[in-house]
Amino acid sequence: MPITVGVLPKSTRSEYFEQCRAGAEEAARELGFALRWEGPEHPSAAGQAEVVKAWMRDGVSAIAASIEHAPTLSPLLREARGRGIRVLTWDADGEADSRDFTMVAATPEAIAQALSFTVGRVLGGAGAFAVITSSLTAPNQAAWLAHLRARVSADYPGVRLGDVRECHDVEEQARQQAAEILKANPGVRLLVGLCAPAVPGAAAAVGAGTTVRVTGVSLPSSCRAGIESGVVDCVVIWSTRKLGFMAAAAAHALAIGALAPGASSFKGGSQGTLVVRQDEIRLGRVHVVSAGNLAQFLA
Repeated sequence: MPITVGVLPKSTRSEYFEQCRAGAEEAARELGFALRWEGPEHPSAAGQAEVVKAWMRDGVSAIAASIEHAPTLSPLLREARGRGIRVLTWDADGEADSRDFTMVAATPEAIAQALSFTVGRVLGGAGAFAVITSSLTAPNQAAWLAHLRARVSADYPGVRLGDVRECHDVEEQARQQAAEILKANPGVRLLVGLCAPAVPGAAAAVGAGTTVRVTGVSLPSSCRAGIESGVVDCVVIWSTRKLGFMAAAAAHALAIGALAPGASSFKGGSQGTLVVRQDEIRLGRVHVVSAGNLAQFLA
């Protein structure tokens, strides 16, 4: 009977997580395990909880979860571990004692550094920007925002954060929030999206013929029109397909005993080897995609 790995995204109706799913499916084919890719259609801690409960009833071998709300999911993941299920978090972490390892696509420091540099450059070191996040409670979003606040404050004292809004990983909500931000804060000259749908959503609200610009963490494919028109200055991203592959592969490795505490590296089949620092598996560096290098990220 093959090992069964449950991979839990924040939402299933998201281009970001669909690209991750393609990687997870590739890992399952290559490494020979059964994959259950399940989650709520839209980000929902309650929806994720129901999936984890079902997986515990069915006795999956390992769980890899992208956490929407740590206080909701962490107790269930601890229960899963108590039942002998190996647990990995990826993309967004839960409480440390609720999982064996966490897979980090990019450190909050690296993301904040890339975004802060763009904020300072676009604003010329002075002015106001606003942030559109998926949610204020998602662990990765909260960490990125905290580090971005700190980095901008330290590097660009003339820059201020004018507003922070949630879009719940929905592009249309991001567009609406961006429009409201610009109406309420006419001094805002830059919008920063911290989730993949936020950047194209904000770009749609900004439109052409304005000096307001958009940046953030997003997919080059989703932001192509905005980057080419100049509304989107650049986006920060990593290989989403590789992230999905490695998350599923690492959960499988946990299940079969090939990945254990004390490891300094993890080999994920054809995707190569990743560095492990204590309980953190690191995917690699971030990429900043702009008009000058967009073509290579669309191939």
